Amino acid sequence: MRFVLGLLIIFARLTVCYKFLAFSPQFAMSHVNFLAKIADTLVDAGHEVVILAPRVNPSIKGALAKKARVIELPENEFTKRWSAGEERLMDLYWNASMITLAMEGSEVMQNILRAANGESRQ
Repeated sequence: MRFVLGLLIIFARLTVCYKFLAFSPQFAMSHVNFLAKIADTLVDAGHEVVILAPRVNPSIKGALAKKARVIELPENEFTKRWSAGEERLMDLYWNASMITLAMEGSEVMQNILRAANGESRQ
């Protein structure tokens, strides 16, 4: 009887699977792609994975996971303001000189944070 109970406990430990909730804001394709591959790998290993994916960047079309369950949250006012500030920051980063970045970079970041908090520009 102890032998059967021991085998039952061993088999019960071998069949343990976990539930994962992955938070994957869709703001950069590399992040979305990487997390989707991790989620699909966990599903292949027998786990249940749910990806919560708020849309931040409208150019990214979905969470890219093939096997995990995906809950997509539509773009809202916060993400629209964030996206607008991020576009300005990327434009400044890629098209400006180092001196301009040093002078304006902190101001741009402050404007992004103000927009995210719903404050007006001063």
